[in-house]
Amino acid sequence: MGLPDTANLVALCNRHHRLHHLGRLGITGNADDPQGLVFTDSQGRQLTGCGRPAPPGDVTVAGTWSHPSGERLDPRWVHFKEPQPAA
Repeated sequence: MGLPDTANLVALCNRHHRLHHLGRLGITGNADDPQGLVFTDSQGRQLTGCGRPAPPGDVTVAGTWSHPSGERLDPRWVHFKEPQPAA
C-alpha cells in the first residue's frame, strides 16, 4: 500500500484484491507503465500473465456507485494522467 497516485493504483477483482491484502499476492512497480507491474506469489516467485488485457476505451464516469461497505465513488476525485515515457 502507498500513496494514491496513478503510478500506485491498479484495478483488481475482489479475489485478487483480497489475496493482496492477505499477503498472498505481491504487486510492485509502476502502474502508469503498461509493462511496469510485477506480480508475485506469497513465496516471492514472479507470476506470469495468462493474456494481455485490452486497453480501456474512452470511459466516462457517470452516475453513482456504492461499495458494499457503503463507501461511495465520487467522480470529482477520479483523475487519470497519460503515462510518461521511461527516462
